[in-house]
Amino acid sequence: MDHVPLTLAFLVGVFLALCLDPILRCLRPNCTLRGEMLPAEFDSAIKMLRSTDSMTYENGYQWLRCPNLTRYVHQIVKLLQSEADPQMRAKFVEIVGNADRAEYIPILVEHLSHDCSDVRFWAYSGLLLSEHKEANTHAAHHHQTHPDEDFY
Repeated sequence: MDHVPLTLAFLVGVFLALCLDPILRCLRPNCTLRGEMLPAEFDSAIKMLRSTDSMTYENGYQWLRCPNLTRYVHQIVKLLQSEADPQMRAKFVEIVGNADRAEYIPILVEHLSHDCSDVRFWAYSGLLLSEHKEANTHAAHHHQTHPDEDFY
């Protein structure tokens, strides 16, 4: 019986940590009060994305996804277009897909024909999960015309 308060406190702590973690990841010490990422922070987030450490990558990804993606997606598109490494290209395609902007649908469609399966997967996912009917149509067409893809 003496352990019940400790167990309950532990469970409440775990619950709060899980619920607050996505919010706390967005709060960085050097962000402006509005939560906007500064240009130097964008550069740091891109360095984090390039990390081979999965947790460092994930922190950079979450940092970009918070309200910062809308502000910086055009720069990510520029990085994507000049990126030679297929795995890094896949990461950028994933982020562009998450932005879900109609102006970037052609870029996702273009990446459906990339040699790297991960790049194609993220392009397809971005189109499939988009709120834009045109994007969904491209995803459906790709699925129909490329039934042997291993990620459906």
